Amino acid sequence: MSEIVPVVSTKIKDKGVFSMDNLYKGLKDWLVQEGYGDEATNFKEDFYVERIKGDFKQLEIGWKGEKVVTSYFANQIKISIRVTSLKDVEIEKDGKKFETNKVDIDIKIESNFIKDRENRWTSDFFRNLYEKYIIKERAEDYMEDLYNKTYSLANEVKKFLELSRA
Repeated sequence: MSEIVPVVSTKIKDKGVFSMDNLYKGLKDWLVQEGYGDEATNFKEDFYVERIKGDFKQLEIGWKGEKVVTSYFANQIKISIRVTSLKDVEIEKDGKKFETNKVDIDIKIESNFIKDRENRWTSDFFRNLYEKYIIKERAEDYMEDLYNKTYSLANEVKKFLELSRA
């Protein structure tokens, strides 16, 4: 039976002026480039809820991407986006006017490591032996890589938010 091992969870909270469309597309592009699939393969949009409250919107978006590492292991990244206030605004930069958004956003990025992803092992005894003595170091390396990739994504998001202010 598959076992899901939580690796890391991180949150990003921001309030500022930036293009929500660019952030949305950037996150999706990162998942595709890193091998977590597209909407036709391993990528899934669990939910998308949009509410209009007067002159602003509220959004809730949930994504899940899975990347096959080996026939036994897979990585999973979940992204939850909660926008409590999204308002269209116009800004002027270098003498030019731009349409963008004023956003209050929370992003949660979680990563999980999946063992026995295809449910091939019926005996817990042999599966535990296999994991403890044969593939233990490889599993640790894969989990460390997933940990680093998760924080790499979080840093990319933070960088995008900082650059949007410049």
